[in-house]
Amino acid sequence: MPNEQTAEVEKPEPQQTATVEGTKVEPDPASKPEPEQEDSTAGDELAKWKKFSRDNEKQSKANYKLYEQSQKELAEANRRVSVLELQRRHPQLTDDVMSLCSETDPDKITEWGEKYAQLNPINAAATPDTPPADDGPSAPTFGDRRDDGGKYRGATRTEEDGRKRAREIIARKRGK
Repeated sequence: MPNEQTAEVEKPEPQQTATVEGTKVEPDPASKPEPEQEDSTAGDELAKWKKFSRDNEKQSKANYKLYEQSQKELAEANRRVSVLELQRRHPQLTDDVMSLCSETDPDKITEWGEKYAQLNPINAAATPDTPPADDGPSAPTFGDRRDDGGKYRGATRTEEDGRKRAREIIARKRGK
């Protein structure tokens, strides 16, 4: 095997270069990054996570504000429901009376309203039994437009008199 060339290959150490038949071989740069590149990659990664943390904190604060606002709206709605239920059960509890209540909890509002209703009941005997004053003739309803004599209420003639008069007017207009 005299024509074959033999090459002596040395095992390269991590920082050394290998020589094959006089050719210098450099180590693969992708296999081992430089120390400066490691620091910059770690710094970029740290900055990225810090940014994520700040964004998450901002979103968390915004969500908490929305939560607090919705809790206030819910409390106001519950308060209004308890007031309306009280007013339905006790008509003497008007909006003016309920504005005197300083409670905000629906259960305490109900207690306050029940106590007020007991102290200020609606007295049926105190309401007048007389009908309201007559302000004059009221507008006729559709069911009782005619009097007993066949005339419309307030009219001086009967319905037949009105029809006869209408036929006379129509005949005169056609005759012209």
